[in-house]
Amino acid sequence: MSASPRTILVGALALAICVGCVLIGIYPYHPADFRGWLVLILVAMPILGAYELIGGGLFSPSLGTRMSRRARIAYGVVVGLTVMAASWLVFKWAQPYLTTWGA
Repeated sequence: MSASPRTILVGALALAICVGCVLIGIYPYHPADFRGWLVLILVAMPILGAYELIGGGLFSPSLGTRMSRRARIAYGVVVGLTVMAASWLVFKWAQPYLTTWGA
């Protein structure tokens, strides 16, 4: 298999995994129509990639070693609440494109 089809295959597999993870995360909701699926596919990878970058940067070991134990706990709570609030806002933005299973 040459490099180009392999790259396409790996990209499609990564997209499928990202979409699956987002679908699991928003269960019992799923896209209501073609536009909803398109939004999910276009938004799933950037959201998961951003979360990975945020998590890697904000919770790096070098940052944790410079803080005291209480500061690390407070920092983790603030960052966790911020990420949860951002997730809630994205979910509310996507709500018109979603419906529940069996509805």
